[in-house]
Amino acid sequence: MRSVVLKSIKIINTVCRANCFATTKAIAAKLNLSEDQYSICFQSRLDKDEWIKTYAEDTLNILASELKKKVLAFSPAFVAEII
Repeated sequence: MRSVVLKSIKIINTVCRANCFATTKAIAAKLNLSEDQYSICFQSRLDKDEWIKTYAEDTLNILASELKKKVLAFSPAFVAEII
């Protein structure tokens, strides 16, 4: 059963990731942002299993270490988590 669940998670992961990248590119295009003006990260984690990376926590830590003081975040993906 776990292998079926993990396979389903991998499929969802792939679809969600692709949708997030497409949506992000569309938002960036509307805002006339070049690729060096934005990045993509993901806030969701699914228990202890790997989920879509790069995690937002890691990205925010990197930005903090670079002394970035202003971050504008959009969440165009999930309105609610998968239950």
